[in-house]
Amino acid sequence: MSAASKALTSRQCLGGTSIVGRQRRVARAIIRVGRAEASLSNQTLDPMVTTRSRLGGVNRAVALALAIVWLCAGVAGIVLGFVRGPLLLVAIALFAIWYAVLWFRVVARSRLLTWRELATPWRSK
Repeated sequence: MSAASKALTSRQCLGGTSIVGRQRRVARAIIRVGRAEASLSNQTLDPMVTTRSRLGGVNRAVALALAIVWLCAGVAGIVLGFVRGPLLLVAIALFAIWYAVLWFRVVARSRLLTWRELATPWRSK
């Protein structure tokens, strides 16, 4: 067997196509898939940054009622915590006030907050 025929048989795979040709086709397909994924990722929005639809009047009224209820619960918890003594109640009341502040932000923006705005409200726009 000559060197040329050995090279030819070693470069061929099933179906009669050369390995080099097959590698080129696979590489082109990978590049096409990568470009398609890149274009899709440019079109889709990050779920942490998606915009929310605006709340109507009834939903804002419910959010305001929730904010007032949580604020009253937080103030009552702080008062009871200082009068009765358990500081755990004061800590829980501070979380209730924080939750009320978040509901007041929902009312002010007239939309639900994103997870990023809930976790780090000082960084939101």
